Amino acid sequence: MWQFEFRGTPSGAPIRAGSLDPRTLAECDQLGVSKTMVWHGNQQTFAGDLWNITEVATTERVPTLRFVGDCPSVDEIGKGLGGGRIVVVGNVGRYLGEGMTDGHILVHGNADAAAGRDMAGGRIHIKGSAGDFVGSGAIGAKLGMTGGSILVEGSVGIEAGKKMRRGLIAVGGDCGEFAGASMIAGTILVFGAPGRNPGPGLKRGTIAYLGPDAETVGVLPTYADDGRFVPLFLNLFLKRLKEWGFPNIPDYAGRAFRRWRGDLLELGKGEILAALPS
Repeated sequence: MWQFEFRGTPSGAPIRAGSLDPRTLAECDQLGVSKTMVWHGNQQTFAGDLWNITEVATTERVPTLRFVGDCPSVDEIGKGLGGGRIVVVGNVGRYLGEGMTDGHILVHGNADAAAGRDMAGGRIHIKGSAGDFVGSGAIGAKLGMTGGSILVEGSVGIEAGKKMRRGLIAVGGDCGEFAGASMIAGTILVFGAPGRNPGPGLKRGTIAYLGPDAETVGVLPTYADDGRFVPLFLNLFLKRLKEWGFPNIPDYAGRAFRRWRGDLLELGKGEILAALPS
């Protein structure tokens, strides 16, 4: 396992670390890893000029990179990841796991905006909170997230899952407004307080609020009240979240939810669910 630790205090200039791929670097010696080029501001530089890079013994069977220390100015960690594992002990910048297709990213801290943008597979697990546009698409893109799973134990900002086509987003804390905007399909689960106006332009898919404040969700008038509903399929998602180590999941077996169907300005085949008191 290659471990990266900043040589000094970062200057604040953005660093684009998408070239640091655990599978590629697993085949390199220390000199090769150090000479991997990354963008620092508007110029390229050697990774070894920014980080102390050491090889650490590990029991991991998959190629692994480990970043130690806060990296708020480091963007694109895990960009295009197609396998292997990346662990960050600290906070990270924007575009975490952008376009990844496989593998696992674990962040012991917070992530900035657009985590999981254009994601197609794999799993991102953020122990802290995340910014706006989690699992969304790039500006002008027709699709957002098309597969994989994003787990955020804290809160997220606005427009989580915008234009989402497939996959799972689980939020342990509060969720910002316009969750699932223009969502095409997929599942968003929120265990904290709901934000305003979820699902504008929702075509298909599920936005489910499972926390104690679920009933406070403000649904747009383009949704039809569909009464009470017991969504048994949620048990499959909750079981998988427990297997992945997502914390504090109450037991929802047999619990009723209030259901709204919409967005009726679109296909009207999506749903918003709010857990009712047990």
